[in-house]
Amino acid sequence: MEDYYSQRDKLSPLNSVYTTMKKLIFLVLILSSSIVHSEQVKLSCNISVTEYWKDHPSEETPKQYHVIYEVEDNGTYKSITTSSNNLPSITTIKNPKDQFFIVDSSDSNKWDILRDPSRSNKSRVSIKIDRNLGDIFTNEFFVSHEGHLIRSLTGEGNCEKVDVKKSL
Repeated sequence: MEDYYSQRDKLSPLNSVYTTMKKLIFLVLILSSSIVHSEQVKLSCNISVTEYWKDHPSEETPKQYHVIYEVEDNGTYKSITTSSNNLPSITTIKNPKDQFFIVDSSDSNKWDILRDPSRSNKSRVSIKIDRNLGDIFTNEFFVSHEGHLIRSLTGEGNCEKVDVKKSL
């Protein structure tokens, strides 16, 4: 028995180093797998917008806007926000109290998010941006509880990257 315990005591420092190394490797693997790639892109966009109001159907003349859109994709959610109060923004974050569906059809070639109404909420928003060409299409519809169109806004144009930030 003395030989076994004497051998174990001699190897004890090595065993603790080995155990510590295993723990460190495990920790590095866990941390590296939980790190999510985040992307933030700032776009400068020229958009032609046509707005229709039920009360003013004759005022459908397109208006030109120069706006900044910011796209953020952190792997958990996406958001496309604008600097303009006249154009819609959208996000994939959903409040449980909200009564709409969010459809994220984004891929490596486009950002494409749709907020579609359900039940009493009758506002529909869609923003699509081609990541390769910079083409943007946005629309927003407000419908009364009876299903009548109150307001629609449709915009299309082109965007250029202003600022690209990537972080882990």
